[in-house]
Amino acid sequence: MFRFFPLALIYFVLATPCFARKDIRTIPTRNGVELTILERSKGDTIDKTALILFPGGEGANTFKLEEDGRVRGNNFLVRTSKDFAQEFTAVVVDAPSDHKKGMDNDFRQSDEHALDITKLIDYLTSEGVEKIFLVGTSRGTLSVASLATKIQHPKLKGIVLTSSLEHTKFMRWLPLEKIKLPVLMVHHTNDACKICSLYEAKQTRDALAKFTQVDFIEVTGGAPPKSGPCEALSAHGFLGVEDKALQPIMDWVEKH
Repeated sequence: MFRFFPLALIYFVLATPCFARKDIRTIPTRNGVELTILERSKGDTIDKTALILFPGGEGANTFKLEEDGRVRGNNFLVRTSKDFAQEFTAVVVDAPSDHKKGMDNDFRQSDEHALDITKLIDYLTSEGVEKIFLVGTSRGTLSVASLATKIQHPKLKGIVLTSSLEHTKFMRWLPLEKIKLPVLMVHHTNDACKICSLYEAKQTRDALAKFTQVDFIEVTGGAPPKSGPCEALSAHGFLGVEDKALQPIMDWVEKH
């Protein structure tokens, strides 16, 4: 049996001229396991609404806090965490200490992952957060969708899936009927990642709509890709049209 120590956190605070707060915090979750997060907010206190952000890929080492206070990381949700933090508390999740090399698909759907995030939600609640939304991009959407089938918490108010993994090989195998939270899906019409097509995203939308409220946003345009089609600096990561993806998410969260 393990105990949760909400105040026994390792963290470092870096203040910037715009009074934005950036904290790296390490939270004990399962027995002998810690979860490292990047927590950002506009002022010196956290906002009452928090977005827990799940990057794609392996989900490990997706952000780095430089000595000058800048956050490094190409992932869409890491790049835009500063923008989310203008309105809400933005919390970027890294892989837990027992999965330092990354989170595979099985772990993202596991009870252990759900327990880690439940402990994170408990921590945010202890800090005064009243509403929490899970936001995933690419492989992070597998985490978010799976967590929404497992976690029943009064502070959890909705989920957001951006550049969602395909329905046929991933989402259809989740017990989507257990998701009762409202859902927002945001997808680029030209997403060329072979496991994140617009068609498959709409399949997930239609499946979820049988059980809960689903809003669907299509984003167009952007800059020429600077990475592969499944990587962050392309349409898959909303390169050049970050604002078109961000604003609907912030408006939707505010509405709920």
